[in-house]
Amino acid sequence: MARAFDGGSQVFSNSAATPVTIVPFTMCCWFLPTDVSGAQVMLNIGRWGVQADVFLMYMSGSDLRAQTWRVAGNEASVGTVTAGIWQHGTVVFAAVDDRTVYLDGASNNDTGSTEPTAIDSINIGGQRWGGSHINWYEGSMAEVGVWDVALSVSEIAALEAGATPPLVRPGSLVFYDPLVRGPVGGTSQDIVGGITMSDTGSITVDNHPPVTHYPTSPAIITAPPAAPGGDPEGPLTRGKLIRGGILAGRLVA
Repeated sequence: MARAFDGGSQVFSNSAATPVTIVPFTMCCWFLPTDVSGAQVMLNIGRWGVQADVFLMYMSGSDLRAQTWRVAGNEASVGTVTAGIWQHGTVVFAAVDDRTVYLDGASNNDTGSTEPTAIDSINIGGQRWGGSHINWYEGSMAEVGVWDVALSVSEIAALEAGATPPLVRPGSLVFYDPLVRGPVGGTSQDIVGGITMSDTGSITVDNHPPVTHYPTSPAIITAPPAAPGGDPEGPLTRGKLIRGGILAGRLVA
């Protein structure tokens, strides 16, 4: 099951953990907006508690945008976002002067230079700006992934075709929250990096996107053998093996 956000009070957030702090990195999700008016932020990695220093994937009207903001900002935008249907969005921050946004096969790039600093938090469904959240997202969302590299065009095409994040460059995947069903008012979990996302506003559930393809169960990301005294789980998944998978739309241990 996906998660459904009300556009005014609901967000998943962690104020003290982030999967990435600098470029390059990539973020993606499936999203089904119920309304396309105004600014609505799906994914926000940034600096908690200040009005500066953010990386955003957001809608503005019928455009999907990748924005980098310090005390001023630069962004790339592409259309056309449509209300009421599942779409796939990806933003690639390849460098401080290179950001690209992808929407179901269409893309656009911007090369203005902006370098956010002191990145320390992540939000799903809204933007943290100073002491509060703004630009709430209204609609359903699923399959949030973050990689600490700039994914290629062919890798993004695989995601748009229905591959879930663990199937694309898994060694560089640092955050994966499928946003499957959980207790309303509870938390949502990054099952790669271990970041717990707190629920503000008792986020409800919706049907998952119908086109996603999951790893065969059990999906085990294996790491090279450790040297004596070394990390037995290795560097491939930053010290975390994925010992489960997703089968028929449900997480399995």
